[in-house]
Amino acid sequence: MRHRMFSAFLLVLATGTSQANCTLEAANVAATPDSRFSAGPPGTVIDQRGLMWRTTLSATAVNWRNAIALANADTTGGFTDWRLPTLEELASIVETGCSNPAINTSFFMQSTGSTAVWTGTDMPDAGTA
Repeated sequence: MRHRMFSAFLLVLATGTSQANCTLEAANVAATPDSRFSAGPPGTVIDQRGLMWRTTLSATAVNWRNAIALANADTTGGFTDWRLPTLEELASIVETGCSNPAINTSFFMQSTGSTAVWTGTDMPDAGTA
């Protein structure tokens, strides 16, 4: 079974307009090449590292507990076992070869809005993103 990542809160990686594309900066090598991902069931992308991610993002600002609840209630692709990614899992899809947005835009759709990201990693005093 793949671990399913609720990626609605990845918008920090996608600041700017929803039409922005990741263009590798000069001399940078892609950290998240297209060959690493494939289209999954509707609204999802499969990562060769054994993870499934949502492709759509939300601009809704919520606190950490609400972000967890939203992930747990999500049914994208017909699945009911979504969760927030760990800090390490989230970092694994950051496209370090790009900026604004720093995400593979061939598979992940970006949004405007909040500039914060929630992960499932427990942090004390989690406020609002």
